[in-house]
Amino acid sequence: MPVPIKWSGAQQQKFVDYIDFELTTALTTHDHLVRQWIKWLEQYRAPAQQAVKNFPFEGAANFQLPMTATDVDQLYAKHIQTIHAPTNIWTTSPLNERWISAAKPIQDALTFLDTNLLHMYNVNKRVLLEMVKLGTGIYKTGWQYESRKVWTYDDQGNRTRVQKIRGMPFVDHVRLADFVIPSYSYAINPDLQGGAPWVAERMRISPARLKSLAGAQSPYLPNYDHTAVEAILK
Repeated sequence: MPVPIKWSGAQQQKFVDYIDFELTTALTTHDHLVRQWIKWLEQYRAPAQQAVKNFPFEGAANFQLPMTATDVDQLYAKHIQTIHAPTNIWTTSPLNERWISAAKPIQDALTFLDTNLLHMYNVNKRVLLEMVKLGTGIYKTGWQYESRKVWTYDDQGNRTRVQKIRGMPFVDHVRLADFVIPSYSYAINPDLQGGAPWVAERMRISPARLKSLAGAQSPYLPNYDHTAVEAILK
């Protein structure tokens, strides 16, 4: 479970100034990339109706061939087929003789995990399509935790209320337009040379939704602090 950070007054203001400068600079650089991606997406769609051309003469042919879409769709299909044509998305092999008997059960467990929880095909078809269109695909992983009271039946068939806890991993796609990285970094891993000290996913939340999140109780995280939410709304 996430634990709130406790700041002193000076520490909090110093952090606010730091993250405000970092995000403003990163988003300014990021907007330039977004404009370039929009052009690439328009090139992929190859709209049928183009503006009237006046060169070399008024009303010249203005057809646009979908060359980008032809290449992108082929690459996308090859990536999907290579990864998801086999029945198992992960293949394990033992590094030495001690792991020979464990390799196949681990592979079966990973296949069960994908089939019942992760559903990597649904994630990959979005990530890979964006990767072949724009050059980069971003994944995010995490742990989904829920604890809530539900109605069920005991051994005698009597209706009773119990606490149901559900915890499981997830893998999801981060849209490239919403993925933010410092402009001075060129690697996501902070341990690499030029690695980013932070990365962020931009969430678009309305003021009403932000207020409802602040008033939510467990298991509806993140349970934002009311004072902080009011400061943000102002």
